[in-house]
Amino acid sequence: MASYAIPPRESRKQREGFGRFKVALSNVLTKEIIMKLSHIFHYPNCLIDDFREADTVTSCALLMVSKMEEKGQIAPHDISQLLDSLREIGNLGTASEVQQFFLKHTDQAATDPANPAAQPLNPKSDIQKDQATTDRVDPAAQPLNPKPDSEKEMKNQIFISFTFKARDKAQCLKKKIEESLGLGTCWICTEGVEPGQGLRDEITKAMDHAKVVVCAVSKEYPNSVECEREVNLASEMKKKLIPVLLDDDQWPLRKSDDSSLNPVPSLNVVPPNPPDSDGGKG
Repeated sequence: MASYAIPPRESRKQREGFGRFKVALSNVLTKEIIMKLSHIFHYPNCLIDDFREADTVTSCALLMVSKMEEKGQIAPHDISQLLDSLREIGNLGTASEVQQFFLKHTDQAATDPANPAAQPLNPKSDIQKDQATTDRVDPAAQPLNPKPDSEKEMKNQIFISFTFKARDKAQCLKKKIEESLGLGTCWICTEGVEPGQGLRDEITKAMDHAKVVVCAVSKEYPNSVECEREVNLASEMKKKLIPVLLDDDQWPLRKSDDSSLNPVPSLNVVPPNPPDSDGGKG
């Protein structure tokens, strides 16, 4: 009688790690790679058309990651089919990068666990493990008067998503939240990070750390590419989304735009000096 290997039940930590891997994977998939993979995986033409007609590369990549998981091309314990396909289409660099992402976020090899030959990429040697044990910090060396655990736990737990034009109102919203929950509770992207991939990496890292994503919704919000990306990331990471209407205007999102963002009353968030700029973060 043939025997079949049953994948082990993954822990919560493994599921969360796989979720972070999927976000990292979506950031490296280009539309060209997605189209090539969709043909190798023999996806139906209607699905390939969805990839081709996607408004942004981000939405296209997130859809691709979702379909690969649905069809078993990636799983919490095995992404070997994806790696083999990337090498087949000549994207050796991307395959290596994806493999590194998988190890980083899940701390396991990128091959089927049923294969006893599967070993983690660059596993720690016994010497490294012993050194890590030796290097543990002596509790006596810890600084006096450490921050309370509750304060540490609340640090940057709320991610605020907003358009650049609404940045002053978003700052006021941050202040109101922190007056109730404590200074440093919110993470908001307003300064200190240069635009480009570095900014996106910081946003992804901050959202991964946060427990809640507050969408500071202005009339420009639905048309912001970056805000759309942040909402997609939040959904992919299974974050709780809380939309806040910044103005007393009519709710700018149609029901078809995003079912996870339902209208809530305005909080009358009014900055002392309204912004003059017409620019937008997205």
